[in-house]
Amino acid sequence: MNDQLKVAIEALQAEIEQKEREIILPLKQAANQLCKVMGIDPVYALSDDSGTSPKSKTPWKIDQFFNKPLSSSAVQILAWKKESGGDGPMTVDEIYDHLIAGGFKFDGSGTADFQKRSLKIAMIKNTAQFAKISEDVFGLRTWYGMRAPRKKTNGAEQGDEATADGDKADEVPQESGQTS
Repeated sequence: MNDQLKVAIEALQAEIEQKEREIILPLKQAANQLCKVMGIDPVYALSDDSGTSPKSKTPWKIDQFFNKPLSSSAVQILAWKKESGGDGPMTVDEIYDHLIAGGFKFDGSGTADFQKRSLKIAMIKNTAQFAKISEDVFGLRTWYGMRAPRKKTNGAEQGDEATADGDKADEVPQESGQTS
């Protein structure tokens, strides 16, 4: 029970920090800009590590995605970007960087390029959650009013825009050890 409360408190703290970056930081920056226009010293000291850009810091703890499923971790990252004022979609490289920052461990000892390819394949195959915007850019289907594709009785997908990219799930290696 204490662990659950601790997790809840940490989640609230992360949300508070995010809201501070979204609301308070821009107000401080505006006040400093007015000071600059007036030719006086800024009233707020904003260091480079204070997150002067709302997108510059992430809320991830170093073990945020440790031993977590790849797909749900990627969904969490994409949702965070959209909620933090970002434009939403992210490249595979950006998602990968956030996963690593949050402690995600890919199976095997492959290179970063191999791990990024595995991430991309997992998102291409997961048409229920991810929308492939372009070659290396993904968003969440819910952002675009897309429902998860329905399956025919023989297991093939019905005509759906999710298969329009030409990638076939049976041509990509299976992700091992991580569940989605």
